[in-house]
Amino acid sequence: MKKLLSILLCVIAIQGWSVTYLDLTTVNGDSPEVERFIQEASTNGGTFISLFDSMGDSYRSANYWMARRLGDRLGVSGYGMNNYRNNTLVGSSGGTKSVDVLATPSKYWFNNYYIVPPGGRLWWFKQYSSTGHWSDMQGIAYVKYPGGGPFTLNVSTNGGPWTKILDLDGYTDDIDGVGVVTNLILIPNYYQIMVETPINASGITNIILGPNIENSQIPGIKIVFLDRGGIAMNAFTNVSRKIRDPIFKAFSHNPLVLWHAKEPVGPQLTEWLAEFEQCLSNSMPNAVIAYIGTPLTVLDSGYPTTNTITVQQNILTRENAVAHRSVYVDCMVSSISYEWMVLMGYIEADGIHETLLGNQYFSGIIWNALGLYALKSPRTLSIQANGGGVNVSYECSTNACYTLQMSSGGSPVWQDLITTSGYSGPMSTNMPVTESMALFRLKLSPPL
Repeated sequence: MKKLLSILLCVIAIQGWSVTYLDLTTVNGDSPEVERFIQEASTNGGTFISLFDSMGDSYRSANYWMARRLGDRLGVSGYGMNNYRNNTLVGSSGGTKSVDVLATPSKYWFNNYYIVPPGGRLWWFKQYSSTGHWSDMQGIAYVKYPGGGPFTLNVSTNGGPWTKILDLDGYTDDIDGVGVVTNLILIPNYYQIMVETPINASGITNIILGPNIENSQIPGIKIVFLDRGGIAMNAFTNVSRKIRDPIFKAFSHNPLVLWHAKEPVGPQLTEWLAEFEQCLSNSMPNAVIAYIGTPLTVLDSGYPTTNTITVQQNILTRENAVAHRSVYVDCMVSSISYEWMVLMGYIEADGIHETLLGNQYFSGIIWNALGLYALKSPRTLSIQANGGGVNVSYECSTNACYTLQMSSGGSPVWQDLITTSGYSGPMSTNMPVTESMALFRLKLSPPL
């Protein structure tokens, strides 16, 4: 399926007397892997995974708006890891504490996590709900390590008392640690989940990463947030794959991974990106990985006549995407200039982070570049003979723009016949056919 947003544009970067032509446009947005995700997500759902340093605070980032768009189109089947839209808020007691990996870097996880000491409790709850989520699966992600030990998994059903369901063990003698995701299959109901380390388990602390909640009765999108402002990619690569691979594998149902980061440019970035690709190819080989080509900031006020920091990072990120058949989505060329970003109200006063309005704008670019307007949109043609021609009929949806195309006489050239946008319902047209062979197809593109 062709996309309309493959804008062929070259950026000229002047370095001394030399001129380098750089291609920073979206690439692989119309790949078979993306098409497979769209087809599968439209019927059986999937998983949306948001990673690394979000564009602005997580609650208003482009990744956040992408999750909202997917949820509005497909419905939401579950949540994982960090909080999204206050569906997995955290409660704690007994000395349980959150570890900020920016302040205290860890080899056991690249994002914030929780330490549950003896007598400590950790639970997750949904805002404005005393009974939790309607679900049939509740679980947690945690890390076994030499300082861990016994703990319990407890469930509250429909607002009732906590009941122990599982005895677990957070200990391993492997100094690198081991990642684990535990899932409880339950009768559909409203549930909350809690972790507790026994009061008599002296000298141990358990590392808990986050929840894993799902309603398998609906085929919607599962939203897994793993972003945190300021996180660098080396925090990810410093964590053993014995931890990372099992955690990501647990979220490997038709995954779409959206990556964003602001990183120092150099050989280390290329190495970190390659390590990231290797991790995901092992744990979720069918994942669609989409890298955001980051928007311009105050540091890029000389763009496009200077080779700015953002330009340099996006070159390396795009090269990595091309090398691994992943997607690179341009949000830099489309941000025009830093001055334009300010004029449009798309960037905060700090000159670095995008505003809520700016992130909505960039989420639309990502959405269209990946062709996600085609999710759950009718995509079939019906053709019947009609005298000296044919009657062509198809269903339209307001979610996409439909263009009926014809190729005649075996020609590889497709001619646009009718374009419909913003209309929901059946379309039917009679087409005269004078050639010995005529082919028809529908091309979907973003709504006009």
